[in-house]
Amino acid sequence: MNFFDTRFLTLVTSLLLATFHSSLAALPQLFIAEGTSVQEPQEQLEQAFKDAITLARVTASLFDACEPAYTRYFRAIDAVFVKDVFRTIANIPLGPNIDANNIINILSDASVYELQPKFDKLEIALGNNPSVPLSKQACGKTFDGGTAFAYSYIDPAALGPVALISLCDDTFLFPTLDQIENPPSDKKDAQGNPLLGFTCDGLGDHDTDWMTSPGGIMLHEMMHWTYLLEDVPNYDDIIDENDDGFPQIADFGGPDPPDG
Repeated sequence: MNFFDTRFLTLVTSLLLATFHSSLAALPQLFIAEGTSVQEPQEQLEQAFKDAITLARVTASLFDACEPAYTRYFRAIDAVFVKDVFRTIANIPLGPNIDANNIINILSDASVYELQPKFDKLEIALGNNPSVPLSKQACGKTFDGGTAFAYSYIDPAALGPVALISLCDDTFLFPTLDQIENPPSDKKDAQGNPLLGFTCDGLGDHDTDWMTSPGGIMLHEMMHWTYLLEDVPNYDDIIDENDDGFPQIADFGGPDPPDG
């Protein structure tokens, strides 16, 4: 790697680490439900949100429509839209891919050091948010033989732009990004080598539960929030309306790609 490549990666890293120099006005509201089994729930919920933003920033900063991780799930024609979705969540100005020629200009934009302003309309709960109708609460319920990890309640008619995201206790059985990158001693074998699923080299080359984290689950739920993404160019044209009559990114229904 030459000097310029090293400088480029250093600048990208500074962008990724500059997530939380933000005003309190843009921070989401956090709520801890009674009876949670999660240890240090406030800290874990905060970390899940931070990890979600970090993942969005990594994807937005290093976006490459030719990577297998993209082509397994998306069409080439949608590359700009997908990139813009991640940039919107990361609060990075929309535009061309970040590269060595434009990263200085992008980093000079003050907005990249702030959280997405629409996060002041986001409520994140560990467990069921009591504002969600009882019939819609999913934590603790069984679906198709398993329990829910998380869910979003989006109802523009009742809530306006507000999104209620609930992360269930089982979400926090997965490791944080830092634990994946720097596994604790109980995630190493007798020789001190990381177990499968830990460190970047241990994640494998296709999608498995090893790539799941509370931050990843949180980022997934953000994708359902129409208000957050409605200003992305062509959102209304690309995203179908749901049964309630407003456009919303739905869960991936398959079929799963053969290599992931």
